Amino acid sequence: MKRFLVFLIIVALLGGGAFFVSKKPQVKNFFLSLKERPTEPEEAPPPVVEPKVEKKVSVAKAKPVMKKIDTDGDGIPDTFVMEGEPRSAPAASERIPKGLIIAYCYAVADGDTIYVKLKDGRKDKIRFVGINTPEIKHGDKGKDEPGGQEAKKFVMERCLEKTVFLDIDDESPVDYYGRTLALVYLPSTKSKIPQNSLNADLLRRGYADILYIPPSEFDPRYW
Repeated sequence: MKRFLVFLIIVALLGGGAFFVSKKPQVKNFFLSLKERPTEPEEAPPPVVEPKVEKKVSVAKAKPVMKKIDTDGDGIPDTFVMEGEPRSAPAASERIPKGLIIAYCYAVADGDTIYVKLKDGRKDKIRFVGINTPEIKHGDKGKDEPGGQEAKKFVMERCLEKTVFLDIDDESPVDYYGRTLALVYLPSTKSKIPQNSLNADLLRRGYADILYIPPSEFDPRYW
């Protein structure tokens, strides 16, 4: 009997020890499970969106071109239109100083005389006022004076088949031969009238001499 009680006590002790021993790993495993639990993923920051920068594309501006139109079919232009000009820019006729006339040079007689066609279709013979260039031979008439052909060539290179602006002499608009007396200007690259006329340019370059016949609005002695 005593042995049986001792056996029960031993079994009880062994069973209780097993209980306490079994509890320890459970507690240990509980804390381990807390450490080993996967953490919630951190929320990723939103991607940085850089503002779109529009690249400026440079467009070359077309240079204004004077278009010549022949409305009456005689082969000589009588209408002049500026193409490639910004819409806000004034027309060619508005850019020239008041009192000047736009025309088209279709022929050069000599160093001081040209033939032009006006916007209204009329043709006119223009004598450069205030100057005189050496004479040249016209057909069977006259003869070439020294420097005459050079002066004509100079004028042809600048005027022939180009637009010109005329400032007619208000005091003597026509000479003895019926030619219109005027200063002749050429459009510059900036669509503005140059400071000096072609008349004055011929004088400065030695192609012409002063020819002042009063009354005249223009005095070449002060050019």
